[in-house]
Amino acid sequence: MKRLALVASMVMVPGASLASDVCDDLWFTRNLILDRNGYCFESPLGQAVFDNEGCTEAEPVLGGDDQYLIAYATWREEELGCAVDTARTTLDVSQIELRRKVAELPLGTGTERACIGWRGGRVSLRAARDDISPLLGAIRTGDTILFRFDRIRGWSFVEVVQNGVGAGAGWAQITLLDESCEAVVG
Repeated sequence: MKRLALVASMVMVPGASLASDVCDDLWFTRNLILDRNGYCFESPLGQAVFDNEGCTEAEPVLGGDDQYLIAYATWREEELGCAVDTARTTLDVSQIELRRKVAELPLGTGTERACIGWRGGRVSLRAARDDISPLLGAIRTGDTILFRFDRIRGWSFVEVVQNGVGAGAGWAQITLLDESCEAVVG
């Protein structure tokens, strides 16, 4: 029970080390797409997070998937009333360096659920929603799994916690079921 309370507090309390601010998360995803397309950031936050190395565009041309993700992230930011202060130089995004490696970017939902004490076997975490994209890690029996992102076509983007520390993130074909976990919070 002590473990449940500890993990629940890390997952659900704003500012906790493993909890991300959904507005920061959406801002990061939206701007990571722009960065990948050569955008040159002017704000202190954009320059601190993405550094402008190799940037070439003030208005990059985006493909259809990128346009959709940016529009959806922007809509969700508006719906949640987000107003990220771009004068600062840090973001509250968990496992940000690992998130940079993800090929298909997730969008935060603004809600959080956690599977504490995964009872299933090993589950691969991938950079994209397919079985051939690069492996980013794995879920193992006993891990805590955080669900904070939209589920897409049978794939969930999850974050893994081992012994209270972020230990991985990626796309997995996994569904949060009460019987799959010692406990479910959120």
